[in-house]
Formats: sequence, structure tokens, C-alpha cells
Amino acid sequence: VFAGVEGEAEEWVRQSGAGFTFSPGNASQLVGLIKMIFQITETEYEQLTLRALDFYKVNYEKNRLLKFYEELLATNRTDGLSQEI
Repeated sequence: VFAGVEGEAEEWVRQSGAGFTFSPGNASQLVGLIKMIFQITETEYEQLTLRALDFYKVNYEKNRLLKFYEELLATNRTDGLSQEI
């Protein structure tokens, strides 16, 4: 993953260890990353892909997200924070 973003999306790439960030609009940084990616070994490439998959499973896999939101809604209901629609 190459991400020319700032903020939370940039943090996701950094936390995952599955990609590289560059300053938005900085073409020379992007070119440097593209050149660098062609130099990595197959093992390094496999590590990047495994880290991406692991990050997805921990943070975004459907069943985990459903459980997170179910717990959040249940907590809000018991705290009296939910509103009738």
C-alpha cells in the first residue's frame, strides 16, 4: 500500500506495517517508494501482505465489527444514551 494521506488513514498504514506513506502531493517521495518496492525480496513482500491481512482481520473483519457495534449499542442502551427514533 502506498498512501499519500495524512491523519487517521496514514496512521492505519503505519500501524499495519503493510505499506508506506508519503506526503500528499510529494511526487518525488512516491517515486522513491516505487523504486524501493521493486528492490524488496519475495520474503519482504510476503511479510507485507501477511501484515495487511492480519490488520484487516483484527480491525475490520465483518464478525468482529458486528460484535463491536452490538456491544457498543448494548452499552449505550444500559447507560441510557440511546434515543427513540
